[in-house]
Amino acid sequence: MLTELSIKNFRSLQDVPALTLGKINVITGQNNGGKTSLLEAVYFLLAKRNQLSLFPKVFRDAQEKPPENFRHFWLWLFKDRNPSQYPISIIAKGFDDPMVFAGGLGGPQESSAIRIWYSTPIPGQQPHPAINIQQNGNIQPTTANLAEHTTTTMLAFSPKQDTPAETAAKFTKLSVRAGVEEKLLELLKKVAPELAKLRYLKITEEPLVLCN
Repeated sequence: MLTELSIKNFRSLQDVPALTLGKINVITGQNNGGKTSLLEAVYFLLAKRNQLSLFPKVFRDAQEKPPENFRHFWLWLFKDRNPSQYPISIIAKGFDDPMVFAGGLGGPQESSAIRIWYSTPIPGQQPHPAINIQQNGNIQPTTANLAEHTTTTMLAFSPKQDTPAETAAKFTKLSVRAGVEEKLLELLKKVAPELAKLRYLKITEEPLVLCN
């Protein structure tokens, strides 16, 4: 698990030096206090490359067109929407000790693209370029067959899920592993004590959700 998290220049979280984390973490605060930004920072840190395309829709209402996402989502991750002047750094302890850095390509006023580096803290080595976010919304690896930066598997349960069936499908995908279903139900019951069972079935054309 992640035991510590440091964030710089990510949305409203301009300087979080060392946030201690446990197995279960409860995030509280006023509206616009940075709660969603903190979750997004963890997603940005641990997301594999094929999950980055989903990033704009995981916690917020994304635009339908990728170019709109560049202007209204990706640039907004940076302080003052200025990737060149205020690069992002997110550093964690735990798992593979993952690190992510992001900055702008192009001029200081308007970036032509956003570049993301992933790295693990190896003394004497610099993080290598990994991914470019283009203005047209395309996400391009800068190195072919680049290995993933982390072995961690991440699953985000978000209030922005399109349908209950999608959430139940993800729950069922995890619950088939030995002992996981009981742990998940124990955690979910802390939010909804009346929950006894959650299942996703697709026997016919339409998926069925059993919530007992």
